[in-house]
Amino acid sequence: MSSAHKKKPSLKKKHVAGGPWILTLNSSVVNDPKQIELLLFPPYPHRRKRILEFYDKYDPIIGDRWYELMERGIRTKEDAKEFQAIRDAAPEFLAPHVELSHAALEAGDRKEAFDIAMFAYMLALQRIADRNGDWPETIQWAWFENRPLMRALHHFAWMLWTYGQPDLAVMILRRILRMNPGDNQGVRYEILAIRLGLPIETWDQPFFAKRGPMAGVAWDAQKISDWFDREAKKFPEEYDRMFAEWKKRE
Repeated sequence: MSSAHKKKPSLKKKHVAGGPWILTLNSSVVNDPKQIELLLFPPYPHRRKRILEFYDKYDPIIGDRWYELMERGIRTKEDAKEFQAIRDAAPEFLAPHVELSHAALEAGDRKEAFDIAMFAYMLALQRIADRNGDWPETIQWAWFENRPLMRALHHFAWMLWTYGQPDLAVMILRRILRMNPGDNQGVRYEILAIRLGLPIETWDQPFFAKRGPMAGVAWDAQKISDWFDREAKKFPEEYDRMFAEWKKRE
């Protein structure tokens, strides 16, 4: 049985008290698509031209230290010190922010989890957005160095969805899919779930592996692919470009 995609932390409530910044805006802003676009995808005047292909850069030693730490887990005080040392040494390295957001969510501090996720998202935008708010034409998951930033973008979209803002989440997910139509992150599935109006708490439960070491924590690739192939046909505007890119690569 093949499987993919680790399970996100469980959600005890559908919505979070207080809500993200978008919920504090007056109705005239919330109902204005242009204002929403500007909030989610702000311009960065320092970059005059759109990036054609983004390749992230950070100290490779930092990356090695981080993945070694994640492999063994944060179990001791020394591990916690190493975590902080990595953050201090490379604030542009986004992986620790995503990890902290997940940890806050697991601990029940949902506001902290969202704030950290939004901070990481804005750091990512500073690196990729141009003066029009446009993102790069391409960011390839195949480049290992790109993955922390891509996870930060994805995680913020997922957090918006947990806050009962699927329409905002899907705007980000569409941009991720456009940049990386190979979709190693599986955002196409989340876009489909949102378009079908499925709840974030339960939409993927039928697709989790039932047996083996990944039972209950990873998707069964065949199950979720079959579901996608069946339902995606309802939304050609979401997937025609992706399928065309796939065909080019055959």
